Amino acid sequence: PAAVEAVAASAEEEDVQVGDKILSPAARKLALENNLDIAKLVGTGKGGRVSKEDVLNAVQSGAAKASAAPAPVAAAPAPVVVAAGERVEKRVPMSRMRQTIAKRLVEAQQTAAMLTTYNEVDMKPVMDLRKKYKDMFEKKHNGVRLGFMSFFVKAAAEALKRFPDVNASIDGTDIVY
Repeated sequence: PAAVEAVAASAEEEDVQVGDKILSPAARKLALENNLDIAKLVGTGKGGRVSKEDVLNAVQSGAAKASAAPAPVAAAPAPVVVAAGERVEKRVPMSRMRQTIAKRLVEAQQTAAMLTTYNEVDMKPVMDLRKKYKDMFEKKHNGVRLGFMSFFVKAAAEALKRFPDVNASIDGTDIVY
């Protein structure tokens, strides 16, 4: 259920293509509320993307008012139902500039000297938390001891939920999220 909600939330946050126009979710909602003809909207964003500001300008000028019968609007893509534990893969083609940057970064990594960095972290709060729960954890999980790795894994998992782009990879000319 949590995975399905996450997919549904991400689907609502993505741009929607209606005909030959690409609208942000806020722009699409505002255009529908004001009964605007999406085909008449002029997008000023990147690649002709229609933003909320573009729709507000159209509402004020009255330029994109729909005729008596509103034009059919393509529904937002239905969220994909994913079983718990499965991963939703999103592929985005890279621009030529991004491809060049990726190629040069790989070259730099292969030719540059290796460098190791050490960072100090105050582990006192984690040590206190472990000390507080280690006996209860060991009893509950049949003698399995609570180590620090559990805290590191939990922190990494939560960070990846908040910043999934960090876990992206490159496959050919696509970025795989």
